[in-house]
Amino acid sequence: MKTVSNNFVTISAVEFSTVLFFLILVSGFYYYFDPNTMLKFEVFPWDASSYRSLAESLHFGEGTIYERNPFSYRILFPWLYGYIHNITGISYIYSSLVLNLFSSWVVLMLSYVLWRRSNCSRVISWAGLIYFSILWIGPIRYSIFYPGGSFAFDILLIVIFFLIVTYDRKRNLFITLMSLIVIFMLSLGRETITYMTLFVTIVHILTKVIKYKTKLNSEILLKVFSELEKRDTLKLVLISISSILGYVFVRTIVYGQGNQGIAFDNIITFGWFHLHIAEFIYPYFYAFGTIALIISSMLLLKKMRIRLYDEFLKSIENFDILFLICICAVIFSTFGGTDSDRYLLWFFPFFSLFALKGLTVILTLDKK
Repeated sequence: MKTVSNNFVTISAVEFSTVLFFLILVSGFYYYFDPNTMLKFEVFPWDASSYRSLAESLHFGEGTIYERNPFSYRILFPWLYGYIHNITGISYIYSSLVLNLFSSWVVLMLSYVLWRRSNCSRVISWAGLIYFSILWIGPIRYSIFYPGGSFAFDILLIVIFFLIVTYDRKRNLFITLMSLIVIFMLSLGRETITYMTLFVTIVHILTKVIKYKTKLNSEILLKVFSELEKRDTLKLVLISISSILGYVFVRTIVYGQGNQGIAFDNIITFGWFHLHIAEFIYPYFYAFGTIALIISSMLLLKKMRIRLYDEFLKSIENFDILFLICICAVIFSTFGGTDSDRYLLWFFPFFSLFALKGLTVILTLDKK
């Protein structure tokens, strides 16, 4: 089986600063030229209305807090922008905007680092950065259009989760404790963090007990499972416990009103809905556009698919976790509820890497 190349690039301070400057320019463009009715009139519709209520209740409420499901247990985002409001005095809507824009910048900069560290060229990485920075439903534009929502912040949670799970240095007590605290906090932001943590840990344990190497013919899956098997079992179990504790803790301070079985209802309703192949596929094209087109085209053409697989195997770090996270994205978008495209876009830093690798293959065809 091919191994990942160790010739990873380093990113200079100038390159990093240029990326940040570009993101600020894009933010300024959308802030001044895109419709900002919700921002201007401080409107908190849909899920944002629950977050707005929580932002106040979490800081000034007494006793048990009551909020409607399923938003009641996602307290990290409203708590943070409520804190920003309290220490700065700016309105709640601008506090949430600040948090979302900051999240957008961090996510896009970390995505750029991920692409460069995966041996995508500077030009191709910039193509990905520009695409998702100016994307109509990308994190920057969406943060300004709908500042009360937590879209960009939710992406940041997933990226931080990826960084924690893939941190693979020598075991260190301080780093371990910090990782457990951060995972606990992330679980206060979205229950999906707990689901992903458990999913990765369970699959890891299965690779330890199942003799998969004699049963798999796929080089991709062999790579995923062999890399996952080498992960630190104790670390994965500990972060799973920490995430579960966060999941339980938030339910001791907030009471979710309404349908208590909404998650099960969504699985049945939207799972049935997405049995239609067109309904299953279209969110990928709606969410990713050109990115989805590149990936699907590469997978359909045998020669390109082989080259793409080869590129994955030799140049992507932490391919096992990246692969499992994308599987989680597919599950969430299929069973999670409405706005399947939003669930997919939470994971754009990872899906986009496949497309950027595909673009690398296309541009280097005449060199091999």
